[in-house]
Amino acid sequence: MTDDSSPIHDPEKIARAFFACAPAREWAAVEALLEAGVTRTGSEGSVITGRDDYLAYLRGALPERARYSSEVKRIAAAADGSAALVELDERLELDGKVEELHEVMVLGISPGGRIASITAYERAARQQ
Repeated sequence: MTDDSSPIHDPEKIARAFFACAPAREWAAVEALLEAGVTRTGSEGSVITGRDDYLAYLRGALPERARYSSEVKRIAAAADGSAALVELDERLELDGKVEELHEVMVLGISPGGRIASITAYERAARQQ
């Protein structure tokens, strides 16, 4: 028997919305997807805590003058709505330099249906 008193959220939809809004620099929409106390842990061990600080980080990482794209390769979602694993490729062009990132991100989803945590892991590039 399941407990129908707690809301079930679709972590795949939340992840897709996040990875659509952030590259488009739709900051109000990104903000609405995040818990106030969101924590982002980078693959190098850096930690950012709080929605405002994380949005400032994103704005700095994705400046308006940069060309940025991301391609979500696949999403695996927890059946209980608590998390999504997102495999993606990112490309950033800024001042004539190109940076490509291949990552897996784990999004922790709060009971309220917002992103409570983001943990980034770098992955090796796929061989073509």
